[in-house]
Amino acid sequence: MRSRWVVTSLACLFVVLILPSPAQAYIGPGAGFALAGSVFAVFAAVLSAVAMLLTWPLRWIFRLFFGSQAMSKAAVQRAVVIGLDGMDWSLTERLLSEGKLPNLARLRANGTCRPLKSTVPPVSEVAWTTFQTGMNPGKHGVFDARVPSPTDYHAEASTLRVNGLAQSNGARGWLPLPLAAAKLGTRRRGVPFWELLGRKAIFSAVLRVPHSTVPVQQANRFRGVMLSGALDPDEWLDAGKGTLFTTQSTHNVPAALNVQAITREGNRVRSRLVLHQHPQWHDAAQPLELPIEFKVLSDDRVLLSVSGEKHVLRKDQFSDWIAVTFQPGLGKTLPGVCRFLLLEAKADLRVYVTPIHLDPDGPAVVNSAPKKYGQYLAKRFGAFAGYTSTADVRSARANVLDEKHLLRLLIDDDTTRADMFLDLLGKVRRGLCLVVLEGIDAMHRSRRQAGSRGDARFTYDVATLEEGYRRADEFIGKVLDRCTSDDLLIVFSSHGQAQARHDVDLNRWLEDAGYLVCHPGRRCERNLAGVDWAQTRAFASGSGSIYCNSKRRFAAGTVTDQELNVLRQEVTDKLLSLRCAAGEPVVQRVYDCRRVFWGPRRDDAPDLLVAFADGFRAGDQTAEGAISEHLFTPTAGVHAMNAAWDRDLAPGVLFCNRELVSHVNGQHEVRLADLAPTLLKQFGVAVPPELDGVAWELALQEIDKP
Repeated sequence: MRSRWVVTSLACLFVVLILPSPAQAYIGPGAGFALAGSVFAVFAAVLSAVAMLLTWPLRWIFRLFFGSQAMSKAAVQRAVVIGLDGMDWSLTERLLSEGKLPNLARLRANGTCRPLKSTVPPVSEVAWTTFQTGMNPGKHGVFDARVPSPTDYHAEASTLRVNGLAQSNGARGWLPLPLAAAKLGTRRRGVPFWELLGRKAIFSAVLRVPHSTVPVQQANRFRGVMLSGALDPDEWLDAGKGTLFTTQSTHNVPAALNVQAITREGNRVRSRLVLHQHPQWHDAAQPLELPIEFKVLSDDRVLLSVSGEKHVLRKDQFSDWIAVTFQPGLGKTLPGVCRFLLLEAKADLRVYVTPIHLDPDGPAVVNSAPKKYGQYLAKRFGAFAGYTSTADVRSARANVLDEKHLLRLLIDDDTTRADMFLDLLGKVRRGLCLVVLEGIDAMHRSRRQAGSRGDARFTYDVATLEEGYRRADEFIGKVLDRCTSDDLLIVFSSHGQAQARHDVDLNRWLEDAGYLVCHPGRRCERNLAGVDWAQTRAFASGSGSIYCNSKRRFAAGTVTDQELNVLRQEVTDKLLSLRCAAGEPVVQRVYDCRRVFWGPRRDDAPDLLVAFADGFRAGDQTAEGAISEHLFTPTAGVHAMNAAWDRDLAPGVLFCNRELVSHVNGQHEVRLADLAPTLLKQFGVAVPPELDGVAWELALQEIDKP
């Protein structure tokens, strides 16, 4: 029976095959378009490859001729420049004398080692802008970390301007929405020196220079690759705050954090991750929210569910970068990345989340040049931080993060930057290679002293700082091993560190002196919202800037132009006579900006800049615009957002594998503004006359290899 069935089946199949009947089918035009599109794509790829092969000799000749022309006047083939933000001259000198920085010692023995004079004031925004442009603040227009708005006095970022919110090229989709991706412009005037190199066809690779923005290549003819260092969280979406999910009471949690109170339902917690729009963008901006779930697995493990993915969090261990995708509107996505830290899961649940950074594999704001360069780095090295760790430092100073937690973030960020740069050195043989590491500065900023307010978990002693300096020195050694005798190597910091013991609330001093008046009961409101401007003659902002409430400058001004000079001198004299309870002078100098700056932007400067004496600094209250009850309070860190001490108290460092020589009479100090013209000159590019720095000469000897 079985064999008969098999024979019958084969016979039927044979009949079907030899006697086919007509069949009809419909092929829609879409299939034709798909086929044509595929054929066209293959044809275009083949044609492009053939064109590349055929034009290769011409392109080689072009590069040979014009490349040699671009470098024909250069004294060096490659300049390798490393910024170690916040490296202090005094501590570096001591560690060198103790033999703890062997690679920097090699540079000192064969080239240059000297203090580097910073800017007035020596704050990052001013210093790094001067480094980029070689100009004084009166020309580039950046005078402090924050500037007051002329209409409502609210503090705004001094280096960035957020434009084009109605249009989006980052929040991917096609429908209008309230939140569109930002287009970042710069308030800075002047041209970064690497763009001047690009105009002469000299290649530049620039990684993470603070407060730098991606150039418009068509306009500035920038030639090279760049990863911006401009996106500080204070200037972007989440207002510079990490997030703490906690089942504990939130009454005493400081304003440095976004706090999400949560409730456990058995072993599960459901909540929302919030992305705050910057209040500077829209007065009625609504935050974006993303569902998030925690499932407690044990006392030291939690299962995180977010954006359709699951991740296991382990106590006291930061997660890898985790992708989070917000939906600001129909058809729109806003991608970001962040790291999670499980702080506690036994009795209470506490989870810390870093600020939400740009997803480097598809950023909502273009922060690299060319645009795909950031994506290349993400694929090569994985996700990475989009900006500095200012917000995490604040979280640490608020006692949410321990010392080991913050150090892990700082080390990871610097390690990623170092790996990117070492990889770059293997690919870029001619031109400029520049990177900035910011871990040392962040370590100084988060350091606490014995007896300072807050708990004692942050007692960064000198040994902890030494470890950060030693790590930087090891990186310098790896760079030295990759340098040739034709390379110029410069290592520098834009400023050093001063020891602060007391925070000074300048607005409280102005109030006590009768120059500032507050509405009753509104002294503590941020952004100077509680100030009675109709009765106020002067106020402070940023990290030590004092502004006269000029009628010409501010919407609610009270001071005429004829009264300005008298008011400036009066405030200066009183500040210089200010003493603390122990009788120590509080202020070292008061700069009249009309005398220390020059250039077309000088009138945008504050009226006065306060340079504090050793042991004092402008408190965070001055930067936040919330007037405190006390003039002096103990300092919680060496410096946080501000460092308005006198620049002579905290010079930066400068190392070079060549000896620096100045042909300017009386020029003995190397200033931060000198680096841009010096590098231009070494590449044979004429130094524009508007630059204020001096182009130093370099001696011929190079560092010996061990």
